[in-house]
Amino acid sequence: MNETKKDEINTILGLDLANRIIQNEGYPAKDLNDDEINRLLQTYKLIIDFPRPKLKNVQILYKDSSYAMTIGTMVAKYQFGPRYSCDFGGISPRAGHFGITELLPYYFGKKNWILRTTTDAGVPIDEHEMENSIHRWLHAGILSGGTHNNMIRVLDNIAFVILGFADLTKLYLKDDDYISKISGYTWMHDGRDMPMVTTGTTFLSVDNPVVSLKTPLILNKESCFKFGLRFYEEPKQDLCIAPIGFAFVFEYVLRDLNDIEKFLRNLKIRGICEPT
Repeated sequence: MNETKKDEINTILGLDLANRIIQNEGYPAKDLNDDEINRLLQTYKLIIDFPRPKLKNVQILYKDSSYAMTIGTMVAKYQFGPRYSCDFGGISPRAGHFGITELLPYYFGKKNWILRTTTDAGVPIDEHEMENSIHRWLHAGILSGGTHNNMIRVLDNIAFVILGFADLTKLYLKDDDYISKISGYTWMHDGRDMPMVTTGTTFLSVDNPVVSLKTPLILNKESCFKFGLRFYEEPKQDLCIAPIGFAFVFEYVLRDLNDIEKFLRNLKIRGICEPT
């Protein structure tokens, strides 16, 4: 690979920035070889070029986060290396390699990102009740055997990069009158409570609004986390709140996603996530 090509790829994928962040934050990571870098470049271009006419803000967030995708790939390669010594295979990895997907609800034991806030009779669902004015969202209670007070633990067959989240209620639940009431978010990561981040009027101003985290959240094996949302007023309807980011998984896990029901039944066996 000539120097001009290297400089171009470095600029697109943010390789220098990714390496600085890895060093500063102490993330365990492994360098990518030239073939993997080329696959990562192809993957990035496919993701940002994929048409999302009603989710342009998601597309912009992906476009601005190439360095985070690079960090996630390097962290995943290190994590998977001791057991399998496998290479990054892009969005369609061959056997023995690991690949990348957008964040899917199946990894967290869910079939979709719909957040049920009340029963059909209008009674609040305990799993997502308010806690110190924070509405629980991603937490151990969505996993089999977990409770809403606890965090989700990431196991060794997957790594995540969370860039932000989107309120897709109007789009996916087809509610044209819906106006998002999200006013902030907070999360706990490896036992540390992060301060509440106020989103102001971001969620009131556009359809299908997206908020990016101030710093992408890198979750490798044994990372524990949970998220909460704050609203201007307690929601009285189902919502669709989706995290935006990437998952890095083995090829056989991606193959298992051909049968979602089976995948969900075997989620713990697959070594994806578990409640703390």
